[in-house]
Amino acid sequence: MENIIIVGAAGFLGTKITNSLIEHKLICVDIVAKPTNLTLNNESRWLKADYTKTIDLDAFFENININNTTLIHLATTQFPLEAELNIRKDIQDNLLATIMFFEKFYFHGGKKIIFSSSAGAMYVGKNNKNKENEVNPYSIYACTKLSVESYLRAMASKYNKEAISLRIANPFDLDNLDTQRHGVVPLFYNMIKEGGLISLHEANIRKDFVSIKDVVNAFKKSINYRGKVSTFNISTNTSISLEEIIALFEKKLKLEANVNYINKKYPMMTYGAICNDAASQELKWTPTLLLNSAINELPTE
Repeated sequence: MENIIIVGAAGFLGTKITNSLIEHKLICVDIVAKPTNLTLNNESRWLKADYTKTIDLDAFFENININNTTLIHLATTQFPLEAELNIRKDIQDNLLATIMFFEKFYFHGGKKIIFSSSAGAMYVGKNNKNKENEVNPYSIYACTKLSVESYLRAMASKYNKEAISLRIANPFDLDNLDTQRHGVVPLFYNMIKEGGLISLHEANIRKDFVSIKDVVNAFKKSINYRGKVSTFNISTNTSISLEEIIALFEKKLKLEANVNYINKKYPMMTYGAICNDAASQELKWTPTLLLNSAINELPTE
C-alpha cells in the first residue's frame, strides 16, 4: 500500500482521484475543509493548508513524515483566462510556489511527484494531429505548466527521485452536468437547456476531450510506473468539433441551440487530436470512452 499525498484533493479531479485511492494511506491537502462527498479510511487524514502563502515548508513536511511517499499535485490558483489577466499571480502561485513546494518535498525524503500538466493548452493551434514532441505553448497558463515540468525534471535528477508530468487534454465528466462550472461540455449543455447564447470564436474548432474516469486511471497507473519516460499526453488521439458537441446535446435535450460566431481567433486553445503514443506504450494506458459515445449514452430528456 502506497503512502500518497494529494494536493488539490477537493477539486474537480482531486475528489475523483481521492475516492479512487481509498485503500491507500492518504494525506489530502487543500485550502478548504474536506468535502462531504469524500470518505477517508482510518489511516488517512485531511490537512487544510495553502502552500502558496507564507508557511514554513520545512516544518510542514517534517510534521507529516513523507519518506518514500508519492505526491500527486493537482492544485492551481488560476485557470487559463485568469492566468492571462493576472500574470504576476500565476508566476507567484503556480510556478514559483509550486517549484519550492516540490523542492522541499524531495529534500525531506519524498520519493515521487506526479504533476498535473496540460495538453489542452500546450500545442500549436491547428486542426490536425498534435505530436508529443511539438510542444509550443502560446498562453500564460501553458507556459507556466511547461516551466514547472522542466524544473520538476531537473529537481528529480538533482535528488535522484522520480517525476512524471501528465499533460491532460480537455477532461469531461457527464455526471451532474447541471452543477458543473468549468469546461465547454457542461457550458454547452446548460446553455442549451436554459436557452442561453453560445458564443464560438470561429467555425469547426476541433478539440481532444478525455473522460475524467480515464484521467483518474492514468494517475493510478503513474503511481506504479518505474520506466524512464517522464512526460505523457493523457488524450484520446481523436478530436470532435464544438458544433458536433452542440448537435449531440440538441438531440438529447430536444432543444435548439442559440449559437453566435464572434469570428475572432481564440489565442489559448489547442486544436485537433493530441497524440498519446507514450502513454499507450509505457504506461499501458488507453482511453476507454470518447465524448460523442458518452453523450449518445445519456438518457434522452
